Amino acid sequence: MQEDREKKIKAGGDYLNAGRFDRAIELFSSVLDTTPADDEVLNYLGLAWDGQGDYERAIYYFDQALGNNPNHSQAYLNRGNAWANKGEAERAIADYSTALQKSPDDESAFCHRGQCHASNGDYEKAIVDYDKALALNPKREETYFNRGFASLKTGDYHSAIKDFTETIDLNPRESDAYLNRGISKIKLGDLDGAIADFTSAKDINPNLAFAYYNRSIGFYQKGLFQEALTDAYRSLDLDPLDRRYQMLADSLELRIEKST
Repeated sequence: MQEDREKKIKAGGDYLNAGRFDRAIELFSSVLDTTPADDEVLNYLGLAWDGQGDYERAIYYFDQALGNNPNHSQAYLNRGNAWANKGEAERAIADYSTALQKSPDDESAFCHRGQCHASNGDYEKAIVDYDKALALNPKREETYFNRGFASLKTGDYHSAIKDFTETIDLNPRESDAYLNRGISKIKLGDLDGAIADFTSAKDINPNLAFAYYNRSIGFYQKGLFQEALTDAYRSLDLDPLDRRYQMLADSLELRIEKST
């Protein structure tokens, strides 16, 4: 019986990792038929339902897992993720905090709690959590990016540039890191550096309208109005519903018309 249980759990875990959530649910549910209070399997079932996008049912199974084992730190973390997926940041933060009480070196809990703080607009608290996550794992690209974005939002552009540079060092194909580093550089008046970053961002992702828009602003501030207008048109072609792009193009057209 125990051997059959372990085989089913392993197979369910493989399906979970492969994104075959329906098969994972089927296998984990069959284990619960014989061991209904198994907090490990209940936690796995929660993960599978979370993967299916059924966050209510995922939370139900995480609740069951924690009812059977209140010290299951991973179930707190996973329930926090489900709350976050539902858009309930405060409940997610509470679960991440409990997970960290149970497991103080849980890098993922710091990362996810930081993201919830950021979604609430509390970027200072987010940065504190990202600092702690990076102290545990200084090679996580996503955390550098998120901390850089939080620093950008607080107006600490030098720190933002440093973190976006770390992101690019770890993943040179991360177009959003170039984009946001460019925005930080524009804020500091480094127009040439910003234009270079926006160029890198659009070279990596030619459909990134916001890169063309921001490069247009950089050209505009340098007095290169025709180059700016070309980029404004390109951003508008890619996303014709964004009013900012149309307003920029209109402004440039008027500026060029007045100068001729």
